[in-house]
Amino acid sequence: MKDTRSDFKVGRNQKIFEEYAGTDTSFNKLAKKYDLSPQRVQMIVSDAKKKGLGRKLSSKSSKKDREQYKNRAVELRESGKLDFSMRMFDEVIAYDKENKNVCGLIDVMGHKRIVYSLMADTEKDKAKRSEYLKDAAETTLAALQIAKKTPKEFLNHIYILQIHLASVLIRQAESESGKKKQELLTKSLQLLNDSAKNIKGSKAHKAWPMEKIAGVQYLLGKKDDSVKTLNQALEHIYEGYDEEMNGSDQGRIKIKIWLNGILVRYAQICVSEKKPLLAEIYASSVMNCPDADKVLVSMKRDAKKVLESF
Repeated sequence: MKDTRSDFKVGRNQKIFEEYAGTDTSFNKLAKKYDLSPQRVQMIVSDAKKKGLGRKLSSKSSKKDREQYKNRAVELRESGKLDFSMRMFDEVIAYDKENKNVCGLIDVMGHKRIVYSLMADTEKDKAKRSEYLKDAAETTLAALQIAKKTPKEFLNHIYILQIHLASVLIRQAESESGKKKQELLTKSLQLLNDSAKNIKGSKAHKAWPMEKIAGVQYLLGKKDDSVKTLNQALEHIYEGYDEEMNGSDQGRIKIKIWLNGILVRYAQICVSEKKPLLAEIYASSVMNCPDADKVLVSMKRDAKKVLESF
């Protein structure tokens, strides 16, 4: 006799997994919807992952499907579902290798680096955090090696990857001191300056590495230079706004990311410099920025930390 109760559970569990994996819904929201405990929902999702459910990209998928899948992985990463985004990025990487999509491969490896960095952010254990940052650096270096095999074709990718690598070096420097810390920060500054000078795209695009340059300058004790660099980054966004918005269907999202990154950096500096009112204004601007695309999750988290530090 067919066990209808068992069939119901299998179907329900599949729905729970797909809803969790495909949206920014939390365990708590799903628990209320399906009248289960959050712990039970988490167990259902974990079990589904172990069974390999939810895989939707294969080597025979179309380029359009690949791009949509990659974009969804980015959204899930920014909404905090790092394990799902990592699995999806790995599927995209496998697709790109199988289809010899070198340009896409380099790009998605940069996205995977960000997942490792975010995993390090959420890890309390120092050794595990260090391991995630090591993985982030190795992933970026591997992408750089691929790009440098044909430097003329992928020159701009090299500059972008240098920014990713510098971001990891900065994170590694945070847990170091003395000469080792100085070496990591100096190396990151060299990479960022080179990328800021040579990266292609609108003038607004240069605001991305410049915000990170400002962070390194501040860590090196160059406070005035740091603020000047942030001011210059804002000018670049203003001057390159029209070109960025008109030249790419992702222009709006990029401007949001770059501008809010600058505002978070201002807020963090103002906290350190005992200027709480300015820090509150900058951080509140980030917290109140509409984010239907879910691309500001990590920045909003950093802004929240600033507001909670008063």
